[in-house]
Amino acid sequence: MSSVTSVFALIPLVVSPGAGSEFYRGLGSVVLGRLLVSTVFTIFLVPALLSLVLDAYTSVRRVMNGRRNDNVEV
Repeated sequence: MSSVTSVFALIPLVVSPGAGSEFYRGLGSVVLGRLLVSTVFTIFLVPALLSLVLDAYTSVRRVMNGRRNDNVEV
């Protein structure tokens, strides 16, 4: 929510023409791009990596439990 607010607040800084805007346009575009990339990574990449790690953990745990049960004599 705060990143969306920051993105919308930076858009006028990047696109508006005027006196002295050439200095702030570069600064604003860097901050805006960085904020957009980090938001996309946070929303899409982090949950996907978490899912992969949890699936791998479950698979390793299942394999380890299977090996432990194979050694038990009945």
